Amino acid sequence: MKKILFVCTGNICRSVMAEYLLKKLLAKNNITDISVSSAGIDGNPEYKTFGYLSELFIKKDIDNSKHISTKLTGRHLADYDIIVVMERMQKRYITKRYSWAEEKTVLLKKLAGYGDIDISDPINKPPEFYDMAFEQINDCINKILPILLTNEENKNGSADGTATQNVPCETK
Repeated sequence: MKKILFVCTGNICRSVMAEYLLKKLLAKNNITDISVSSAGIDGNPEYKTFGYLSELFIKKDIDNSKHISTKLTGRHLADYDIIVVMERMQKRYITKRYSWAEEKTVLLKKLAGYGDIDISDPINKPPEFYDMAFEQINDCINKILPILLTNEENKNGSADGTATQNVPCETK
């Protein structure tokens, strides 16, 4: 079973979006050999989704009511096959502290074929920023599914390959 970990800052927004979007897509396609979770560099079990973000999850038919913000640890990095971050800063944080995890840590947009581009944190911004982050993450999740379904992360043996096809199963 391939294990994927999405990472953002507080584990209450972007990594949660990515986790639940991928879980929904996997379930829709009856894919059971990929395990998905999320964590945050500054995750804290007391952090919860709030405001418009909660409304957005409901509007997109995503039940994250059981989600608990989790702080990223070295153990997470060791336990997962691919670590997918939302920002270059998060990749630097991970690789500086856990150099051994560099080969399996990749920026979501890079994995989806867009290059070294961050998905900005919408926390404390107007609703349209949450919508924009959601759509960017949804697009990337659909593009990376073929990569996750392969037995190798990519032809070079690292996690930073790019998608070559799009799976026709968007989650909206």
